[in-house]
Amino acid sequence: MTGKMASVRRVAEKRLGSILETIDNVVWSISADTYETLYLNPAAERVYGRSAINFYEDPQLFLNIVHQEDRQWVTEVLPELIEKGSMTLQYRIVRPDGEIRWLEDRMAVARNAKGEPERFDGVATDITERMEHETQLNYLANHDALTDLPNRNLLDDRILQAIAQAHRGRHKFGLLLLDIDRFKNINDGYGHIFGDELLLTVAAQLHKSVRESDTVARLGGDEFVILLSPLNSHEEIYPVVRRLLNNFSLPFTIQGTELYSTISIGIAVFPADGNDMETLLKNADIAMYRTKEMGRNGFQFFEPDMSVHATERLELENALRRAIEREEFVIYYQPQTNVKSGKITSVEALIRWQHPKEGLLSPDRFLKIAEETGLIIPIGAWVLKTACTQAKAWQDAGMPSHRVSVNISAKQFWEGQLVKTVKRVLNETGLSAEDLELEITETVFLRDIDETIRTIHELRAMGIIVSMDDFGTGYSSLTYLRQLPIEKLKIDGSFIHDMTTTTRSSVLLTQIIQLAHAMKLEVVAEGVETEKEYNFLVENKCDVVQGFYFHKPLTPDEIGHLLENKQS
Repeated sequence: MTGKMASVRRVAEKRLGSILETIDNVVWSISADTYETLYLNPAAERVYGRSAINFYEDPQLFLNIVHQEDRQWVTEVLPELIEKGSMTLQYRIVRPDGEIRWLEDRMAVARNAKGEPERFDGVATDITERMEHETQLNYLANHDALTDLPNRNLLDDRILQAIAQAHRGRHKFGLLLLDIDRFKNINDGYGHIFGDELLLTVAAQLHKSVRESDTVARLGGDEFVILLSPLNSHEEIYPVVRRLLNNFSLPFTIQGTELYSTISIGIAVFPADGNDMETLLKNADIAMYRTKEMGRNGFQFFEPDMSVHATERLELENALRRAIEREEFVIYYQPQTNVKSGKITSVEALIRWQHPKEGLLSPDRFLKIAEETGLIIPIGAWVLKTACTQAKAWQDAGMPSHRVSVNISAKQFWEGQLVKTVKRVLNETGLSAEDLELEITETVFLRDIDETIRTIHELRAMGIIVSMDDFGTGYSSLTYLRQLPIEKLKIDGSFIHDMTTTTRSSVLLTQIIQLAHAMKLEVVAEGVETEKEYNFLVENKCDVVQGFYFHKPLTPDEIGHLLENKQS
């Protein structure tokens, strides 16, 4: 090498050394034989938190600063590095102050003239901030933003792990799918912030009810899943379910409001109820809906015939969507009789479905589905128009005028443009507003009491009678009765039946009638079926009765004949 070339090389090496001393990355070189440190630039002190001299003095320090959980595999990867010649590793180190940092280390093998490993060279970059960001993104991708519970992504992974472990260990595991009963009503009535606080409270309550090894996840909305793994038998699920139901039997306090919130649970067990994740979740969902059909606030294990039931329900829903255009609905009318005069004062319109295959279906077979799917809005509008058309036809035929009463669901009240719809129907049919009565349910009040009152005032201003239907079965109280501008109170038939068997029910019924009269409300008892029930109502001055004791629901022709022959 000439003197000029040597000089150029020395200048280049000096420049390189200067660069290596100023860059942020750790540049290192160690002996392949003794693992002694051959070179370490100043960045090592900033990244490792140790002086370079410590590495020169201790050949094992490079390995010893590696996080204990990563140390073994980092050691085991050296033969692969020698074989491949270069590798990039990501691992953690522990600084003297206990801080953990992530490094991305690009390593290469330098060989001698014989091709034998002479040293290992590397450039290590501190990627802690990037890894923390990725960890945070991964956490957010796998956890629910509101409750911080595992979401569907992480739940799927946990279920797949549970399936693999169950196969290896020959054990079972359970999936519990939970739904908060009537959560939509609570959310609509108290607002979404209130609803979110309830979801947080529920999530905490679920955690208290399960083992540490179990997973509680939120699917979305008010649906949660509990993965119970491992299980030796179905019987191990019962204590968990009992704890859940007991914990939810106590009131929650949300924003200073005491609230009872129950849950419906559906249970599927691996492998009896499915060998894969999708089947298990589907069957747990089917079992949960059966719980709701059974009255909520309980649990059901999946059974094969439930799947058949779910299919039938879906078929019923599809048929329901076609029923309006095919004109499959019919209306029956049940008279309401004044207790004092014995005369019919009005008739209630009751929908029936003339199903093409199953025959005449009562409302309890399809109205719940209609409510859940939103079909109740067009169906309700059809009932309103058909009943008003029929009432006007009776009047035009010279029959005595009787008010027609039509039920309005909460979804119709809030989403069906009720006032606008009623005005249009009265316009189209020519029926007087005074000859129409609308029966609203107690769930109407949960959404917005002020808007409820405003809407009822609009209807009253038109001359329409507004009554509260099914009083005593839901959420209402006498406080609501004092606020609402209604004229009639309909007591649910369950009260009527119970009052003949329990003293408490009879006392309560008597008090309801007295308080309603004190508020100038007319009282209607529905579901009256026996003479004993009727006599009790007469003695307690109930105004109007409705039920099989007087008249069953009748077809338009039958009610027409009845009204024609009976003096009003």
